[in-house]
Amino acid sequence: MKTNLIAIILLGATFAGCKPKKTETTVLGFGTPYLICPEYMNGRVKEVKETVFWSKIENGQITKGSPVKWKQLDSIKFSHSFIARYSENGASLGCDYLNEDGTINLGWKSTIEKGKIVRISGFIKDSITYYGLLLYDENNCQVGLTLFSPRVDTILSKWIITNNNKCQYSMIEYLDYKNRRTGRNEFTLNQNGRVIDRKYYNKSDSLIYHHVLTYNNRNFLISEEIFTKGKSNGKYNYKYTYDNMGNWKTEIVYIDTKLKLFVERTFVYY
Repeated sequence: MKTNLIAIILLGATFAGCKPKKTETTVLGFGTPYLICPEYMNGRVKEVKETVFWSKIENGQITKGSPVKWKQLDSIKFSHSFIARYSENGASLGCDYLNEDGTINLGWKSTIEKGKIVRISGFIKDSITYYGLLLYDENNCQVGLTLFSPRVDTILSKWIITNNNKCQYSMIEYLDYKNRRTGRNEFTLNQNGRVIDRKYYNKSDSLIYHHVLTYNNRNFLISEEIFTKGKSNGKYNYKYTYDNMGNWKTEIVYIDTKLKLFVERTFVYY
């Protein structure tokens, strides 16, 4: 399932931000479908493209079928195809979300100063739909985001971000333009810094749903189950093949034990 598109557009991007430096790990999370469960890619990734296909069985093997259409992905609550780009020090430069024919539906771009993202701009086709300004603490952890309407420069919404001592988020509070809290996410991380539980509460502090996530020995997500009022709303299971860098290049997706999707990744490394 990963993260639905509406959350990305309305809320901007997730931040697992620490002081920029040369790294052999690139975080896939900021402004991508990995909003709620950032993935740590091996190597200095310049670009990663993820394309979602229907799965099919051919000669006894599971392989990719036709690309899944935008609305079909919405209907099965699965993330859209995308291309994410990174600077050499791992800062997110932007992400394009793709239609089934490979054209860009919408996306966002960042402005980098001194190795840090200071501004994001969201677009649909050629029109800017929002821009956001980021706030950091003394340790260069991202602690806030304010989203604005580009037409009249009025505030649309805000984030308040709470981090652990590794600049990994433990809570994100969402506020409207009047600084009224509209909801919050709380995150539980394992010893490897992966999100294993995500809870969402509404403005009345009522638990609406939570996700339970598990990982394999390579620290890639292998299952995700969504619970509402204590009952399962569905479970997603993932199986992978890997490239020479140890990053997954194909993902087979089962939804409630039924074979559904074949996801393919291509990488450009620095």
